[in-house]
Amino acid sequence: MKSVPLVFTVSSDPEKLGLFEKGKPGNLTGVHDDPPMDKLLAMAAAHHPGLSAIGTVFNPAEPNSVISVEKLRAVCRTQHIVLHEATVTNVSDLSLATQSLVQRGAQAILTSADNLVGAGFPVLARTARDAGVPVFTSEPAQVEQGATGAVGDDYEEWGAQSGRLAAKVLAGVPPAELPIEPTAVQRTIAPEPTVPAARATAAKHTKSPATPARPWQLRIVAYNETTLSEECLQGLKDGLVRGGLVEGRDFVLKTLNAQGDMSTLSSIMSAVRSDQPDLLMAITTPALQAALRQAGNVRIVFTGVADGVQAGAGKSETDHLPNVTGITTRSPFEGMAALIRELLPNARRVGTLFTPAEVNSLVYKQGFEQALKPLGLELVCVPVTATAETAESTAALCRENIDLVCQISDNTTRPAFGQIARKVSDAGLPIFAFDTNQVKAGAILALARDYYDAGLEAGELAVRILHGESPAGIPFANTRSEKLTVNPAAAAKVGLLLPESLLQRATVLPEAAHKP
Repeated sequence: MKSVPLVFTVSSDPEKLGLFEKGKPGNLTGVHDDPPMDKLLAMAAAHHPGLSAIGTVFNPAEPNSVISVEKLRAVCRTQHIVLHEATVTNVSDLSLATQSLVQRGAQAILTSADNLVGAGFPVLARTARDAGVPVFTSEPAQVEQGATGAVGDDYEEWGAQSGRLAAKVLAGVPPAELPIEPTAVQRTIAPEPTVPAARATAAKHTKSPATPARPWQLRIVAYNETTLSEECLQGLKDGLVRGGLVEGRDFVLKTLNAQGDMSTLSSIMSAVRSDQPDLLMAITTPALQAALRQAGNVRIVFTGVADGVQAGAGKSETDHLPNVTGITTRSPFEGMAALIRELLPNARRVGTLFTPAEVNSLVYKQGFEQALKPLGLELVCVPVTATAETAESTAALCRENIDLVCQISDNTTRPAFGQIARKVSDAGLPIFAFDTNQVKAGAILALARDYYDAGLEAGELAVRILHGESPAGIPFANTRSEKLTVNPAAAAKVGLLLPESLLQRATVLPEAAHKP
């Protein structure tokens, strides 16, 4: 990689991290943070005249956090303010760590960029609030989670600053001539001038009966950052708004994403359980299963889930856990089987990859198999255990004497679908899918659920529950949406002619529609 220009962003100072022992690499430039601990301390002092002692919580295993604490120590020495420190190694430590700081005399708590503290910040904020101690943070987004005030980086501006460096590199400026920079723009959120308790008391007398006396605390947790998750997320948010709720007035929403990492998902759910929100909305099967294991009795609405029963949320769609309900997105297998028979009347063997470790993948594999069998079609399956294995597994699948590939949806294969489609196309085989977005990535067609609509339907359930309806009385339901999308250019590449009757009832990929 030394010959490839590299621009980094959203990082601590690499020099302070000890990465430049032999000097800055000539191919590297970028923008690092510069935690404004001096400004944060000044904000705390202005909020609490006579401030003499503060506390901080951090994970000593995170170098970025240690850098911030070292900077805070130096500022406290200069200002003659006592700094009490508490270290944590997992989210469950946060409440006790915060209590210990209060007991040692901390009049305010300051935190900076720390992944562990960030995952459980609502716990820290609630514990401090119960003790009457304000919390100040270098992460402005945490004000919505209970922080009193914040001074910190504006991530959009951070990205723009890094983008300007990248533009210079693309224009021919060697990275060696571009110094590494600290972030140039910071965002300040000053403490509220009014007394929260008085504001809440007034609200109780002015809001309508349909509006909560305090904003509902809502959490959305997704397992990974995919188009499916993003569409479900947007649908959920729009469903809340469509139900008449206003963010900030009626609810405070925190969205968390495990980025495909199970240990991170576990930490997130531990924090959710400690925070006890009014409602948790889970996107995809892994998120729902983690919620069932760890979120306790928190009310749950799920979406983007293949089968709520198989995920462990109940015995049937009507006999389920009393705190859980949601919208499933089981793929239209029967419709796809009919399409395969219509377009490829001589086909006998249909290939797909599946992930044995994912309940949703097993459910889809079984459902598709059952739909194909009455039409004389056999499903040929090759397992994968990680996204990195998909290229090799696809090659193996194409050697199985199959007539086409129709890829079922799961969290392991979805990120690599573009690679799967290329391998299948190179083998001269058609590839179909159950995800509309995969048509853009090379699928000839997709018969899919609309994940935005699934999120919208789940959002409508969430509103009903927030207004007092019990999840126990709401059956699980599959999303009502279905859409067919085709890519004639991808079909032509493997010599498959899409009949006019199909094109008339489908959405034709715009990019493909303009190709000769």
